[in-house]
Amino acid sequence: MMYRDGLGVTKDYKEAVKWFRKAAEQGFARGQAYLGAMYFDGEGVPKDDKEAVKWLRKAAEQGDILALNALRKITQKQKETASKPQRPIIVASETILVKTAGTGFTFGSSGYILTNYHVVKDAKQIKVRFLNGENVLAKLVIKDEANDVAFIKPEHSPNLPGANISLGNSSAMRIGDKVFTIGFPISHILGQQPRYSEGVINSLSGVRDDPKAFQVSIPIQSGNSGGPLFNERGEVVGIVSSSLDSANTFQLFGNAPQNVNFAIKSTFVKNLIAILPETLIAPTSIVVIPRESGSRSDFISRVQNNIVLIEAEY
Repeated sequence: MMYRDGLGVTKDYKEAVKWFRKAAEQGFARGQAYLGAMYFDGEGVPKDDKEAVKWLRKAAEQGDILALNALRKITQKQKETASKPQRPIIVASETILVKTAGTGFTFGSSGYILTNYHVVKDAKQIKVRFLNGENVLAKLVIKDEANDVAFIKPEHSPNLPGANISLGNSSAMRIGDKVFTIGFPISHILGQQPRYSEGVINSLSGVRDDPKAFQVSIPIQSGNSGGPLFNERGEVVGIVSSSLDSANTFQLFGNAPQNVNFAIKSTFVKNLIAILPETLIAPTSIVVIPRESGSRSDFISRVQNNIVLIEAEY
């Protein structure tokens, strides 16, 4: 970044490409994204759209938002070009196919799955993977873009002994309260089994004192987005949503904060629930609360059947 933007050193695109390539070849998503951007813009290297797409795709598959947005723009430009028949059309030799992953959880007895809207935004195809390994196509049912939450509905759901997940009162949470989540961080590396993480509420607000979000100490990786944030009673008090981008923060402010993560408060999910049919929140015969059922491990073993891996294809 320093060589690309001339921060403290003389601007040198070729030197920037050298360092981006080192990071990219070691698997760092942001390095891959920046290298792809350099190829696309022809900065420090000859312009090469194919090479640009290759590196942007690698970064996007790790959930890098910069790369995903860049690929969306490239795809949109292709569509705009194809819609103008009076001009020569150059057809790409390959279709840009990008897959991203996130987490969701079944809510109520009607099979709806709650997640972040950004996990499925503009997806051509949504696929849900249940704990038993079954993959099922799903569709977006309703969204709240302002609060980054959405419900999707799979074509069918396997008969797994899940839990009746209930929303807790996010306004009752205090700084220091313990929370935990279950999700699918970097599933392309770690695999497709759910993983547990715990932490505390660091703040009752998000970026720039955003009242919609909690700041939490739970480590959040690509793929955790959309997962439930549980309180100690096993109630969902938030939806795991994002992390502060260390690279961009360093570029803007000169420091790179670590482990600054956020979750949308459950209060801002209830408005979306109210729009859906009453059957969405119909009670089931299973209610699991950690304190009542024994240990947290008992709770996790039951509730993980509600947690799904979401794959979105663009």
